[in-house]
Amino acid sequence: MSPTRAKEHQLEDESRRAFANAVPGSWVVRDVQKDYGIDTEVEIFADDGTATGLTFKVQLKGTQSLHGRRPHRSIQIEHIIYWQSLDSAVLVVLYVADSQTLYAKWSFAHDPGLSGYSKKTTTFSFDDDELLDRRLSKFESDIVLYRQLVSGWVPHVVPLRIDSSAWGAVAGYGIITRFRERLLELGLGNIIRITLDEKEPSLTVQLSKNTLRVAMPLNAGSLSLHSLGLKSDIVEAVDEAIDNTLIGLAALLATRDRTSEVLQILTAVGTCEAWFNSEVSSRLANALIEAERTDIGVAVAKLLLEHHADDYTLKLASLYLAPAQAASSSLPDDELQDLITTLRVLSSIFEETGNSEAGSSQRINIARILSARDEYEAAVAELQAAHSDSPELLDDPTFAAVLAANAFCAGMHALSAEMYGRVIALVAPTPRVLAHYADALFVSGKFLKAKEIIDGSHGTPLTDRLSVVNGLAAQEIISTLDVEEQDPRELADEEIASVEADPAVALSLLRGVNATQFMLWMRFDEDVRGWSLGRAALLARLNCKAAWIWVLATGLAYEERGTDSREFAAIVEMGIADASDDYLSMLVEASEGGPAGLKEMVEYAHRVALTLSVDDSFSVYGELPSFD
Repeated sequence: MSPTRAKEHQLEDESRRAFANAVPGSWVVRDVQKDYGIDTEVEIFADDGTATGLTFKVQLKGTQSLHGRRPHRSIQIEHIIYWQSLDSAVLVVLYVADSQTLYAKWSFAHDPGLSGYSKKTTTFSFDDDELLDRRLSKFESDIVLYRQLVSGWVPHVVPLRIDSSAWGAVAGYGIITRFRERLLELGLGNIIRITLDEKEPSLTVQLSKNTLRVAMPLNAGSLSLHSLGLKSDIVEAVDEAIDNTLIGLAALLATRDRTSEVLQILTAVGTCEAWFNSEVSSRLANALIEAERTDIGVAVAKLLLEHHADDYTLKLASLYLAPAQAASSSLPDDELQDLITTLRVLSSIFEETGNSEAGSSQRINIARILSARDEYEAAVAELQAAHSDSPELLDDPTFAAVLAANAFCAGMHALSAEMYGRVIALVAPTPRVLAHYADALFVSGKFLKAKEIIDGSHGTPLTDRLSVVNGLAAQEIISTLDVEEQDPRELADEEIASVEADPAVALSLLRGVNATQFMLWMRFDEDVRGWSLGRAALLARLNCKAAWIWVLATGLAYEERGTDSREFAAIVEMGIADASDDYLSMLVEASEGGPAGLKEMVEYAHRVALTLSVDDSFSVYGELPSFD
């Protein structure tokens, strides 16, 4: 039996021959190695053989019959995405074998929609006016215009053609006339003009019975708004339709980096129903971020929350609030407060509708904003409220770490230690987390536990500079005061007065009230010349901005441990990080006239200072953990 050839391959060859025969004989059709659905490449030559420099790529699809249905073919989304990255236009051609007909459509004229990009395929449908023989004469001008669009073409004054033919000649003319008047009323005549020339490259607005559609030339980008501002008698609602159309136009211009014009349109028109369309809102939110016009986004979100509470509207409100959240660190106080208030309203609505997870998420967003502005106590309050609404958040080590870091910065050291302990219980701790945990334990009065962690109770000993100094300080408290743990509190006025009257009282207050009080230690032992390395490290840790104590601790570490020791390196690094230039200048002054070794010490300190200036990882506490 003779071998037979697959029908699919026969159709493929037929479609190639049919296409090559259909285009002008002066054009060159070249087969290419199949890549992301590209079958051939066409170079356009004039009838006399003159090169035009114009080329386009082709995907060929074949079918035996339409079976009475509208011409259509399925195209892979990954191919669409790839074609969008090409400089050349891509033509999708459908060959119908039974009728030997060819349909053609530019891939850039097909919009899968925002949700379409998450699917595997999209359907190309063809109309009768997309028969290849009807389209060929426009290919040259199409490709020229497409190249202009790819390079960012949109004239300074945007040409806009209104297609209102669906409403009849009289009403349609009235719509166009009113459109011109409305542009002048809104002060947009300097950026948009109405054109009646169908041959002029322009953006097109199509007003049908149930849809407003705004499209770039060649349909290279479009936006459809269904049932917005369209009434049975459009003349009565023409301004509403025009305003919705202009917002759609702004959303389309936002994809062409025309932020200035977008902002002018949004400000002139104000809020209308088109703002609440998902495809419009996603484009406008990005434009508002770029334009740093957070006030518009917040205003729209507030309007949404005043009138709607369904899931769709809440998601849109979150989208419009995103620009303000991204720029929260630079917002004026009144705008920041407006943003936070709106986020709290959004959070409350989520909680009232039973979506506690989304409500807690908004509280975490508020905490992020407050934390970035160093308002740590308020950030902690929001995080605790989020935890109250969603107790399971404490099972997330990232959330626990964020709460721990903000609590430490807010001076809530016991809470910070508790939360770092929670992180360690949930995941294998990193040395950085252990260092923060030990620091929180030390400041909250858990001296022995902090020392045990630093010495390696959770693995290897901690060697970062903060832990080394904390280890020296904790050992000094334990050995001098015989105190392993306490719940420190601030001194009362009468206690301070009693110390001033009798320095001997300082020791009992250190043991019984607060072992981390710098003033008590100074009253207890004012003889600086008799301090040990441990005492100097402790006092430097308690008054970290005092450059003279860091200098003293540096000298003691140099004499006792030498420049190769971790203690010496840690104290030098801490002195530079906390006391900065004062520390270096005092260190130089203290070394003058001293032994040669002191000069070596100063040279080492300057090398460390240079390292610290270019390496942010040396920061004592570093960035707060990410919320993401």
